[in-house]
Amino acid sequence: MPTGYTYPVVNGEIDNLADFALNCARAFGALIHMRDEPNDAPVPDEVAPSPFYAENLDRARARLASLRAMTIAEVKAQCDAANAEAIADAAMYAEKDRVENERLDTMAARVEAWQPPTPDHAGLKAFMLEQLRTSRHSGPSYAPATYPDATAWFVSQVEDAEWSVTRCEKDVRKEIERAAERTAWIRALRASLTPTPPTPGEE
Repeated sequence: MPTGYTYPVVNGEIDNLADFALNCARAFGALIHMRDEPNDAPVPDEVAPSPFYAENLDRARARLASLRAMTIAEVKAQCDAANAEAIADAAMYAEKDRVENERLDTMAARVEAWQPPTPDHAGLKAFMLEQLRTSRHSGPSYAPATYPDATAWFVSQVEDAEWSVTRCEKDVRKEIERAAERTAWIRALRASLTPTPPTPGEE
């Protein structure tokens, strides 16, 4: 039974090595992004870097620039908002844990009151209780991660933004290298599939 790569050979659409090799090349790293495209989609001679990484870098640089442009009042307002959000999140998770523990405790009480029908069922009761007990949340585990002051918030945000810019710059460089390597791979493949003209005098 022909595969997606051999079907064009079987039905006569492809009858030369170059077209078959380029079609199969879609299953490899340089052209893996084309594996789901139609067979008649042309294989490019050059792979351009994905814009995804450059766009991330633009966003990271914009974030850093906006932080550096903040007034003292804006920094304080952002810090207050971050602290309020952290306190609200901690309260939400604490309430979630309380509700879940209450449900687990209710079910544990029901299991405790249940009489196993035979001695062979006693292990099931013990297992059920163990599962419920190990699923309980232990104590208040959501202390809000607040900032002591606006300066601490600002320093933290700038450090994060600078780290993001550095990481995104590295990602862009890697993507450019990947695109160049893929382009070289495709061009080397095409060159290997081009018949070499005979040397003058050879038959």
